[in-house]
Amino acid sequence: MHRLLILLALISAIVLSFAPVMAQVSVTAVPFMTIEPGARGNGMGNAYAAIAEDSFGQFWNPGGLGFMDSKHHVALERSPWFEDVVGDMYLAYFGYNQPISDLGVFGVHFHYLNMGRNYKTGTDSPIVIDEFDSFDYSISLGYGVKVHSNLGLGINFKIIHSHLADEGAGSGEGNEGSGTAYGFDMGTLYKNMIFQGLSGAIVFQNLGGDLNYVDADQSDPLPRTLRISLAYQAWKDDLIGVILTGEAVKLLVELDEKFSEQLSEQTITGIGSEVTFMDIFSARIGHYRDKEGHVSGMTFGGGFRLLDYNDQYSGGLDFAFIPGGDLQDYNKKFSFFFSF
Repeated sequence: MHRLLILLALISAIVLSFAPVMAQVSVTAVPFMTIEPGARGNGMGNAYAAIAEDSFGQFWNPGGLGFMDSKHHVALERSPWFEDVVGDMYLAYFGYNQPISDLGVFGVHFHYLNMGRNYKTGTDSPIVIDEFDSFDYSISLGYGVKVHSNLGLGINFKIIHSHLADEGAGSGEGNEGSGTAYGFDMGTLYKNMIFQGLSGAIVFQNLGGDLNYVDADQSDPLPRTLRISLAYQAWKDDLIGVILTGEAVKLLVELDEKFSEQLSEQTITGIGSEVTFMDIFSARIGHYRDKEGHVSGMTFGGGFRLLDYNDQYSGGLDFAFIPGGDLQDYNKKFSFFFSF
């Protein structure tokens, strides 16, 4: 337990070092980095940081990497995003994790949002003279280790790139349509922390520099985020498994004297559950609430998992429906995982 307290003190000191910058701004760049990948977690109310046991988990909480087994893990997702509004907008994710003997688990993940095709017209004419795609992506290298039988620590280093328009597509000159920034995540996962089956997680995400498209004076911060999550394995036998989970997410962008007053209104919350039958079929339900983002409602999902006879290979497919706010009723998520 004392190791966990030391780590939390260190993390808090690092986060507070960003406070003078955070207090000056309330708008973030690349908000796509707050869109969680992986339909399993999505179906449970977007509450997954205290589970984080697969390659999608590296995004939610790199502290979970240390608890991954000795297999290689691959995760893939390609899901439409607000397809009722923007027909060619989609999310994509790729994750790969590899254990290195007793040194821990290393991983890489690629997170991508394509915002669709845009068209450039002439200054005084509606005739299309050029086409370009707008997109954001991040590439992360992660490492996690189990420092105690119940405690895992992890970190991600990431590069973030945003491409809103080709050079010269707007009215200005130069590279005003693209920007690059660097950041990192830190996370902890503590299993059986009070009693058997209860896990807790604390994660800081997207700490680092600002992103600018024109110059440093017009830069925006990354969506620096704090996640606090609990998960409880309520039941587990050969036939049925039940997990209950909950999560609170707070953007650490505006830290001022009103922070405590804003905490309840600006905190995103999610709760959910998963019931698994014979370690093959799963059904999930949850509730997600983002008052500031005007997104609130039930989440639903399911999936299946298959093993070979020697338990050397496994894979599965998950799907989820998550609320789309004022723009559409639900976004559909689909993801795939494989281990060998």
